[in-house]
Amino acid sequence: MEPDGDPEARIRELERSLNETARTSELGVTKPNPYPPTASGQYPPPPVYGTPYPPRPSVRRFRRRFIVFFALVTAGVAGLVFYAAKPTLPQQVRTSSSPTATLPVRSTLVPPPTRTRATSSSSAPTGPTFVPEGSTFNVSGTHKQVAVNCDGCLVNVSGVSNTVEITGNCDTLTVSGVENTVHLETAGKIGVSGFDNKVTYYAGEPEVSKSGNNNTVEQG
Repeated sequence: MEPDGDPEARIRELERSLNETARTSELGVTKPNPYPPTASGQYPPPPVYGTPYPPRPSVRRFRRRFIVFFALVTAGVAGLVFYAAKPTLPQQVRTSSSPTATLPVRSTLVPPPTRTRATSSSSAPTGPTFVPEGSTFNVSGTHKQVAVNCDGCLVNVSGVSNTVEITGNCDTLTVSGVENTVHLETAGKIGVSGFDNKVTYYAGEPEVSKSGNNNTVEQG
């Protein structure tokens, strides 16, 4: 029987090999390595299992972009709110910016209209006024024209620039004031004072008395 076919023989061979190995290690003799040594640094590179993942973007760069975007959005919203809240002023006429001094207005007192009595001595002639004997007729004011029908009466003329026409027989005529003019038919007495008065009579020889300045009594 061959040794490969006998288990016991195989066992003995293994024991003998182990004993030799132990003896050799005790004697300090290194048993040669049956496998050739591998050179240092000649290990094959590790296997590649597909394409590596792309690098992630930096967190700071992302945060910076977010802050810029948020600032732009905030500015736009603030501009819209300001424009919507701005009041719309109506167009006005441009005026001067300098202050205008207001002057006090003086109130003017207007006197109430005076009532004039309808007397015979009106400014417009309305026909001769009859004056009976023994009565007195007075003419005053300014720039009046009066006509009188006298029958033994007394006529007094005063004021400024009055014109008097006397018909009939006048007992006494008295003239004063300034620039009065009297025309009469006849009179018993004529007295003139004041300034620049003129009396003209047409008949008779009246008793005349004058005073003042530049007064005239003459027959026409």
